[in-house]
Amino acid sequence: MKTEFTKSKRSQESTRAPDYYVEIWSDSFLRGLIRNRILLFGDDGIPIVRYVLTDQRNYYNPSTVSIWGFYNLKKYIKQGKRENLSFIRRCLEWLCDNSEETDYGGLVWRYSMAWPEHGLKPGWMSGMAQGLGISLLLRGSVLFKNPEYIEVAEKSFLPMTVPVVEGGVSIIKDEFYWMEEIPSKNPSFVLNGFIFALFGIYDLYTFTGKDLYKTWFDR
Repeated sequence: MKTEFTKSKRSQESTRAPDYYVEIWSDSFLRGLIRNRILLFGDDGIPIVRYVLTDQRNYYNPSTVSIWGFYNLKKYIKQGKRENLSFIRRCLEWLCDNSEETDYGGLVWRYSMAWPEHGLKPGWMSGMAQGLGISLLLRGSVLFKNPEYIEVAEKSFLPMTVPVVEGGVSIIKDEFYWMEEIPSKNPSFVLNGFIFALFGIYDLYTFTGKDLYKTWFDR
C-alpha cells in the first residue's frame, strides 16, 4: 500500500488536536448502549462493558476506553466544554496506567476476559486496541502538551511489528502484513480492526515525522 503523506507534521506545532477520522459512536448509539446496560460507568468516568454474549460479567475494554476518548474529543472540538476535556484526560491516564510491557519491550493493553469462541484466554491483546490507543494518545499529546503520551504511543507500536506467534498482534509473511483485531490461533482477518490499527501507524508518522512508521504503513 503506497500512500502520499503530507510533509508537514500535525505534531506539537499544532495548537489544536485534530478530530479522529471516523465517528465510531453517534449520540443515539451511545444512548442505546447505556440504556441497555451494555456500557456502564464507574466513579472514574471510564466505561466498563457488560459482555452479554459470553459470561455476563463486566470488564474494561481498551478499545472502548479509546473510543470514549474520541467521542469526547469530537464533543470538545465542537462545543469546547471542560467536562469533555476531563473525560479525555481520564481515558489517556487509563491508557498510560494500564499499559503492560512485553518481553520484547513494547507496551500492550490486555483484555482481562476470555473469548472462548476464538480460543483466547484472559490477557490477550488486539491490533485494534493498539491502533486506537496510539491515535488517542497522540492527540492527547497535542491537547495537553504532554510528551509522555507520545512516548507511550511509540512504545505501543512495537507489538504491531511482532507476529502473533511471538507475542505480537501481526501476521507477517514475506510481503504480506496484517494486524489482527482478534489474534487467535486461526487468523480471523477482521477488516475494521485492521483499519483502526493502520490509522494508528498513519498517525505515528504524521505526528512524529519518523520514516519508520511510513515504512510499516506502506507495507
